[in-house]
Amino acid sequence: MGNNQRISKFAFAIFIALFFTLPLLFCNSKPLSSSPHVVIFGASAIDFIGHSPTPYTPGGCSSGRVNVRMGGVGRNLAEMMRNLSEIILPDELKLEVDLVSPLSHDSTGELIIADSKRKGIDMSNTVFLDDSSSPSCLYLMTMDGEVSQSVCDFRIVRKELQTSHYYHNSSNYTKPQSSPFVPGVLSPKFDRLFKTASLIVIEGNNPSYLTHFFMSAANAYKKPLLFAPTTYEGFEDTLRTSLKTDIGSAPTALHLNEHELYTMVHDEIPTIPPTSIVHNTTSIHESLNVLFSRGTEIAVVTSGNIGMCIAARHSNSSSSQSDPNNIIFECLPSIPVTVHDVIGAGDSATSAFIVKLVETGLIQTKSSRKVELANSQTNSDDDSSTQTRLSPSFYALTREEKRTLLLSILETELAVAASKVEGHSLTLQHIEEMRRRQSKNS
Repeated sequence: MGNNQRISKFAFAIFIALFFTLPLLFCNSKPLSSSPHVVIFGASAIDFIGHSPTPYTPGGCSSGRVNVRMGGVGRNLAEMMRNLSEIILPDELKLEVDLVSPLSHDSTGELIIADSKRKGIDMSNTVFLDDSSSPSCLYLMTMDGEVSQSVCDFRIVRKELQTSHYYHNSSNYTKPQSSPFVPGVLSPKFDRLFKTASLIVIEGNNPSYLTHFFMSAANAYKKPLLFAPTTYEGFEDTLRTSLKTDIGSAPTALHLNEHELYTMVHDEIPTIPPTSIVHNTTSIHESLNVLFSRGTEIAVVTSGNIGMCIAARHSNSSSSQSDPNNIIFECLPSIPVTVHDVIGAGDSATSAFIVKLVETGLIQTKSSRKVELANSQTNSDDDSSTQTRLSPSFYALTREEKRTLLLSILETELAVAASKVEGHSLTLQHIEEMRRRQSKNS
């Protein structure tokens, strides 16, 4: 009898231990929370930045200073979003940021991950490819803060078979151009990321087929998606291919420059040369109408001479999607600045755009991630939620209320970008100072 009691107590103890430890063993992710959750698919790198007070001499050695810092568009977006979230957003809206980057198990990759962890960026879903080096860039800056020359090693970012790393079973892998995305084929950790995300962000360093893949996945999971193209050698073909497909849905939001905009719409508006920068608000407006007819709901375009322009749909009805009069379009001039460092200025503006989308409620964040995860498992056949991925409360506003809200987004973007170019630390004080400068300039 005594032995039986001891066995029963031992079995009960084992049961209790397994009950509490098994979930930890099989769930390799952080606890769910109600905070807005942004998932970024993009590049992380280490930047080596050389500054010299004298012109560079070919074959010579210029005196000056060399700074080393974390870079890559994806990494820049993640860090700046976290920083802006802390100084702009209330506690209940502070962002949780997951950054998914391809890295190698080398010293560069280890430094990127360690630095990201210190700054509150979750890189636990890094895709490791050990047959390439982790990304790095070398920049030579002019005396006035502009980039003179740059060399970047991003081979790992554009590797051919990257998408196979996101599948539950590599035998399911097919190139996204030839086969639509099928929910359920993602590996558990990426399935979880898409289910719990408030917003998916894709930057343009990803190869076109991988961009297809993410867009298709966001569409399947009914998630809002922001696409931020990147200008690099040969980016035009990648950009055209990324968005000329019936497989993925149009991005909910876009943040791009004038060159990238004209590249995207060149087939529909061949009169606008994609390689030219015309600095014309009429051409920007006309080009954005094309993107909105494809399903995009909000977009920001940066233009050197003009400043920034923002556009959004006034009505979310399907009948008004291709109506150019349904687009609210506003522009603001750039803030006069003393240039210190232009690297990452565009990424800072994109980050401000995303934070403002959350702050103004354009991206829905009220439902907790636990509720989102439960709802996503119902696989409802109701497609009404795919009609719009911006918050319905935005479409309930009057046209003038929308215009005021959109201008507030532009004001913050311009202030953050100007503060970055002048080399200021990102503080609310500097942002407000730039806003005051913007008011005088307007």
